[in-house]
Amino acid sequence: MGAVFAGVVRAPMTSVLIVFEMTGGYGLVLPLMIANMTAFALARHWEKVSIYEALLAQDGIDLHAAEPVAELAVG
Repeated sequence: MGAVFAGVVRAPMTSVLIVFEMTGGYGLVLPLMIANMTAFALARHWEKVSIYEALLAQDGIDLHAAEPVAELAVG
């Protein structure tokens, strides 16, 4: 479950925390991290954009072309 989440969402550490929260089993650290990094690497190899970037592109939003927002003046 954590490896699928890490591959689809491209957030391997988040899936580690979610699995720890749900199971409470810290003996899963090494196998979970290996599975997450494998899923993450395979997902990046097969599909360059994450699911969230694909959804934004579907709506016509390109985050890489956006101009940075100027910092708000305090005072």
